[in-house]
Amino acid sequence: MSSPPRARQEESKFQITLQELKATKELVEQLLREREDNEKELLDVLEKNKLCKKELSELHCNYLIITEEKDRLQLVIEGFDQCRSEYEKALRLISGLEQQLQEANDCIYKLESEQTKVMASQNQSLYDELQGCTLVSAVGSDLSLPGIIKVMLEIGGGIPLRRNYVAEGGRDVDSWFARAVSIHSMSVRWRHYANAKFL
Repeated sequence: MSSPPRARQEESKFQITLQELKATKELVEQLLREREDNEKELLDVLEKNKLCKKELSELHCNYLIITEEKDRLQLVIEGFDQCRSEYEKALRLISGLEQQLQEANDCIYKLESEQTKVMASQNQSLYDELQGCTLVSAVGSDLSLPGIIKVMLEIGGGIPLRRNYVAEGGRDVDSWFARAVSIHSMSVRWRHYANAKFL
């Protein structure tokens, strides 16, 4: 009488154990699937990490290349700065030389002008002496100032009456009379010299 209830009890326990075993098996299968998925994800992460390392290495190489290029360009820029400094220095030197050249040209022009004036004065003095010799020869024995003025009137065609006579190639009135007085003095000196020499 007691065996059937016990058998049912054992069968019930067996069924419970079987269900637990089945649930455990499903859990194990689920865990295995999750592990496979995790392994795949891990492999993907490792592959991505490998790619990242490769990209990082390439970036580092590019960084070194860019750094070298930057240093080279920096040297070029420094060379340009030095050339610009030398160019500005040369411009200042050229400007100073041009100023000195202008000053030298001004000095040369001034000296040439003075030389021209001196030569003109010397030529005029020589001309006056030659004219004086001509007048002395024409005056002859009359060394008085009126006599010289008379001869000058005969040679020159009269006394200049206009103040701008110099601009027309002649002399003004004051210079004309001054020249007559100068020739008179020179004639007297020459006559005294000639008398003293031949006596």
